[in-house]
Amino acid sequence: GLIRLSLKSFNKPLGYSLGIDLSNTRDNTYPFIDAIATVYNDYTAYGILSYRLKNTLIFNGGLSLWHNNLTGNFLLPQFQIKLAPREVIQLNFTSNASVSYASFSQLFYPTNFNNGIRNNVLLDPIKQNTVHANVILNQKNLNASSGLIFITQNNIPRASKSNTFVSTGKSSSFSTYAGITLSNELLTIKPNAMMHAINDTRDTGNFTFFYPELNLYTHVNIPNSKLILGLSAKYIGTHTNSFVTNDEIYIAEQQKMRFLSIRIQ
Repeated sequence: GLIRLSLKSFNKPLGYSLGIDLSNTRDNTYPFIDAIATVYNDYTAYGILSYRLKNTLIFNGGLSLWHNNLTGNFLLPQFQIKLAPREVIQLNFTSNASVSYASFSQLFYPTNFNNGIRNNVLLDPIKQNTVHANVILNQKNLNASSGLIFITQNNIPRASKSNTFVSTGKSSSFSTYAGITLSNELLTIKPNAMMHAINDTRDTGNFTFFYPELNLYTHVNIPNSKLILGLSAKYIGTHTNSFVTNDEIYIAEQQKMRFLSIRIQ
């Protein structure tokens, strides 16, 4: 669960946003397992400043203080730059850091729940850094966007030589995408394409695997009726995953996936 309390000011040229997030993490799979606790309450206090230079640039930057019940406090920076936010073409750049718990199974579950690997209550939270840059085109009936997303993760739990989970894993992923939205009173069409590059064993090997992803969403309002016809389709190409166990790298081929959904509302 999540509760957010915030105070915001939208004065020009300087604005701000202050607040606190109260979160609750619960183990719903095995709530009665023998662990330190099966419910954790965390909080995040944050402050973000916003500066607007006429109508050509918006800069947002700030810090978040995340309190983790198991391992203490983390200070997380974030910032965002928007160029020409009200023009036909808009440029955006965002960077932020975040942390998350390791899974309950890796922290507390016995070996028979973890394929024989021992848990470790001292696992560090997983740290993630995300960089996102994109360009957006806005027209009356057309919206198009294209961008790049780069994500790195550290402290991923991995099985050590002593057959215990340790916070040594690293991974990185890179995606580039392009999509458009065409819409009017009767029809909306949203096709997009992505190319993913993943490296799940960045700490032990330099294997980067690529695979494509295609998505299509559309809905049609039937004239002179309350009917809406919709279609969703997804295609993910064949790709390779890699993982490390006992300092050995394993590679697994994932078959391509197709998904199609048609609905009447």
